[in-house]
Amino acid sequence: MRFYLPCCFSSLLLLGIFIQPAAAKADPPTYSEPDGMARTCYAVHERTKELVAVVGIKDDAYGFYGYSMYNDAGWPVIILDAKRLAKQPQIISRFTYYHECAHLATPMSDEVMANCIALKKMRANGDLTPDEEQLVANFVISFDKLKGEYLGSGKKFWDATLKCADANVTEVGETKAE
Repeated sequence: MRFYLPCCFSSLLLLGIFIQPAAAKADPPTYSEPDGMARTCYAVHERTKELVAVVGIKDDAYGFYGYSMYNDAGWPVIILDAKRLAKQPQIISRFTYYHECAHLATPMSDEVMANCIALKKMRANGDLTPDEEQLVANFVISFDKLKGEYLGSGKKFWDATLKCADANVTEVGETKAE
């Protein structure tokens, strides 16, 4: 099975698949880590169609580590389950944030594509080391049985993520480290 990124990457930039340091704008950060590293995800507001900062919430994520959605007012929201993520290395929280931002910023529901975009952006911006990437891989692979949208197992899911992320395609969006 082949996985391709959408054909028009410049349009992804227009749709907001970029993450910027929180300090670069007046918007509150969507995500921040204990060491102070903060990121703001931008996506199109469901009603106004304006590019807005995604609201970040630490709460129950409906049984997931992270969840992205639009609230009743049309604002894009990322929910990270702080209790579940606290039991994992910090890089899992960061990867989950990037994954959920990809869902909202593109917008799409494809789980492999969200992982692919997250991994590509994190690599391109130095937001994970090779050792941290291995931690993410081990975490994903540890799930023996997953739903169909995750290809049935963590191993298949991660293999498809790597195939996509390692493909020679144009980068999407822009993320800068603080």
